[in-house]
Amino acid sequence: MSKEAKIIIMHAEELLFGRVMAGMPDLIRNFFTGFYYIAIGVERFFLPIMKFIKMLIALLILAALISFYFNQEGDFKRVLIFFSIIIPISLVVFARPNTYCFDMVSSKQISELADVIQANGMKLDYELTIFREVIELAKNRVEQRNKHYYWLFVTYVGSCIFMLDLIAKFTFKIGEFDLQAFIDAMSLPVILFLLFTPIFFVSVHSYKKANDAVFQLIKLSICEVQYRIFKQSATNKRKKRCA
Repeated sequence: MSKEAKIIIMHAEELLFGRVMAGMPDLIRNFFTGFYYIAIGVERFFLPIMKFIKMLIALLILAALISFYFNQEGDFKRVLIFFSIIIPISLVVFARPNTYCFDMVSSKQISELADVIQANGMKLDYELTIFREVIELAKNRVEQRNKHYYWLFVTYVGSCIFMLDLIAKFTFKIGEFDLQAFIDAMSLPVILFLLFTPIFFVSVHSYKKANDAVFQLIKLSICEVQYRIFKQSATNKRKKRCA
C-alpha cells in the first residue's frame, strides 16, 4: 500500500504543479522542482494580496471619477478613499469559504487523480479506508517537517535579534559613543535581517501551502472514488430489482 501511496502522491504533485524538467536527470530535476514547488506556493500565498490590490485600484479609480464628476473635495473625497480601502480589506479578510477553500484544486484534477487511484487497485471501500490511513501517516510526516521549518524560522529570528543586541551593546561599550560608527556597524546586519526574514517566512509558509494542496487533492479524490463506488453499487441494485 505504501508503494501505491507514493505513486498517487507523485501524480497529485504533477497534476497540481506539472512535470518540471521531465527529461533531466533526477538529481537536477529534484533540485529545480523544489524551487518551482515553493514558487507555486508563493503564488497562492500572495493570491489574497493580489485580490486586494485589484479591488483597491478599481475602487480608487471609481472614487476619483465620482469626486471629479460631482466636483467634490475635502471630507467627501477622504470618505471615498477610506471606503475604497476598507471594502477590499473586508472582502479579503472575511472572504466566503467558497472563494478560497479549493483555490488550488479543480474538479478536473480530482477526477483525474480518482482515475489513478482506481487504476492502482483501490476499487473497494475497505481498500480506500486503508489507503486513507496511509495518506494520513504520510501527511503527518510532512506536517512534522513543516513544524521543524517554522521552529527553524523562530530560532533564526531569535538568534538574529540576540546578535543585533550584542553588536549594539559592544558598540556602546567601546570608548566614547560615536553615532556614525554605530550606524555603520548596525546598518548592514539590520538590512540583511529585514531583507532575508520575510523571504524566509514566505518560503516556509508557501512550502506548507503547496503540501496542503497535494493532500487536499488526494483526500478529495478518495471521496470521489468512494462516490463512484456507491453510485455503481446503487445502479447494480436497481438493475437486480428490475431483473
